[in-house]
Amino acid sequence: MIKYQVFLSSVSTELHEDRAAIIKHLLESNRYFPIAMEFFPAYDSTITLLYRYLQDSDVYVLILKDSLGSPIGKKGAAFLHKLAVENESIPPALNAFCKNVSCTPEELTFTQVEYIFAQALKMKILAFVYTAPGEALSDRITNFCGTSFDHTAKAWKTRDELTRGVLDSLNFLVSDKKNRDLGWVRRMEDPMISRTRRAGILELTLDGNGFADELRDRLPLVQELDLFYTTGRGFITKFQKLIGSLLAQGSNLKLLCAFPRYDFLSDVAAVEKYKYGNRDDIHDEFLEVIKTLGHIYANAKLQSKEQGLTVPTGTIEVANSRTLFRSSLLVAHQSDDVKWGWLTLTLPPEKSLDMISLQIEQKPEDDPNENLMRASADHFDIVWKTAVLMGEVIQITDQTDFLAEYNRCCKKEEKAFKNREVWEEKQMKAMKAARRRRGKKILIEVAAQHPLKDGLYPDKEFAARLDFGIKLWKEKAAAGYEVEFYVPGSVHLDFEGIPDDISLAEAGVTYLLEHGVPEEIVHGDDLNTRYDDRRYWRGVYNSADECYIAAQYFLEEEKHFSELYCICSPNQAMRKTLHFIHYGILPMVYTVPVPSMFHKVVGEIYDSIPYLLFEDPDCQSPDSKEALRTRKERFPGFRE
Repeated sequence: MIKYQVFLSSVSTELHEDRAAIIKHLLESNRYFPIAMEFFPAYDSTITLLYRYLQDSDVYVLILKDSLGSPIGKKGAAFLHKLAVENESIPPALNAFCKNVSCTPEELTFTQVEYIFAQALKMKILAFVYTAPGEALSDRITNFCGTSFDHTAKAWKTRDELTRGVLDSLNFLVSDKKNRDLGWVRRMEDPMISRTRRAGILELTLDGNGFADELRDRLPLVQELDLFYTTGRGFITKFQKLIGSLLAQGSNLKLLCAFPRYDFLSDVAAVEKYKYGNRDDIHDEFLEVIKTLGHIYANAKLQSKEQGLTVPTGTIEVANSRTLFRSSLLVAHQSDDVKWGWLTLTLPPEKSLDMISLQIEQKPEDDPNENLMRASADHFDIVWKTAVLMGEVIQITDQTDFLAEYNRCCKKEEKAFKNREVWEEKQMKAMKAARRRRGKKILIEVAAQHPLKDGLYPDKEFAARLDFGIKLWKEKAAAGYEVEFYVPGSVHLDFEGIPDDISLAEAGVTYLLEHGVPEEIVHGDDLNTRYDDRRYWRGVYNSADECYIAAQYFLEEEKHFSELYCICSPNQAMRKTLHFIHYGILPMVYTVPVPSMFHKVVGEIYDSIPYLLFEDPDCQSPDSKEALRTRKERFPGFRE
């Protein structure tokens, strides 16, 4: 039920019994709580107390009869001046009143000061003025405050009229819809408070980390701590020791945050730049966070060892929230059905440390359909499962390669955008180089294919490419072009791990010679080993090796080749084109399909080409994963 605080203002000595009757009726109504000087405690300044009580009241009730009361004097005037300096609304009301009644502040009575305060606070004012037979109500009001009085006033002659009039007027005032902002309710009776309690909301603070002390107290009970932040840097940096203690006792930490270069962080950076300036560095906060977590983990292991704890150090996992982040969240799991934490309203460019936070809790007896903590924890779990499904969860230890994890977690689309610029520049250089080349000298590279049939002869796919090469040679030779062949490939293992009897190059060269191609224009093993002193790897065991050798020979100054023709599988064409572009050559690529091809289109698109574009454009370095893989599979006796 709503209650209303009513301030009774009158000369107490003159109207002592009348005031007592009004107070009695107001209290019996169980709706109004009267404030009167009779209840004031001992205090240095009555003036100051009057103002404080009026500040907390809803309605000001003025009761006038014959006396205006005692003046406040110099001491009271001094306190009144101090209040006027501290509260800018008092001077206008004070000056206007003194002007209307032609008096100085120290000549004012306490009742008049109460009225001035009520005006300054813009309170609801009800006036009840005693009038004798034949007397006008306005005369007494003018005697009290001059000519200006714009509030409800009623005349009274008897005590019953006064008490009934005060109660009726108050009831009418608070029933008016315009006055809904008046009144107060008992905390637990407020519908909003009771609904808040049912939702598991315990407290509100303006500091996003305002409940950290409570978290410290609950720490021994916490089995897992879930954090959901934009980047988490603020919280994790500030509470390193607390998180370390959690891990040392064997509890786990999960952090959901936006991985670098994802749309959410880019959008936050765009919004925050208007308040904080350039915010591109927000993407680098991820690296700082995982480094800090690694440091915390190392200290937790040391702490656990020093304290002789037998439980293993807890785990730290970090997952990508993508664009699913809404507001900052901390969930401390104490058991399956008891959770505690806080939810912070986050509205970029405002940070969570500056925003309103709700302390929330879920207990076994709470209705799960109304509990905010349950809904928040469920939201965390769903976003976490989404990250797991996407393969975007990493584990942090003291052994983590933080820079590698940072690079791995960066959004690939952003990386692709910058990588595309690099490859477009390579393509432009290759196109310019092609325009500068003159003459009619062609190098035809026929991509080899393993394993050989019976360890000696090209299989159907390899033979089909060689046949197409022969056809192309005849056409170009007839058109006046000078043609040379290069058939790559060293000795390979077959699918049972048995080495072929000869190299792929030797098998291909023999095939060409048997079909009428002059020996002097055909190259194989001679080129396979020609550039061994320039490279880390020996032999030709994959498409990258084939392109490397062909490119080196094509670019030799004394040869003056004008065009490079590459004959390969349709599924191989894009990868080999990119390898050649990397070396500054724009190849003419011819593809030869057969019913069953060694290279698979899905593997090329999702594995081989992305690896080439983003990680390893030539596969010639000692740490090349593709070179290591193919040599293990195909190089007889290879040891890493």
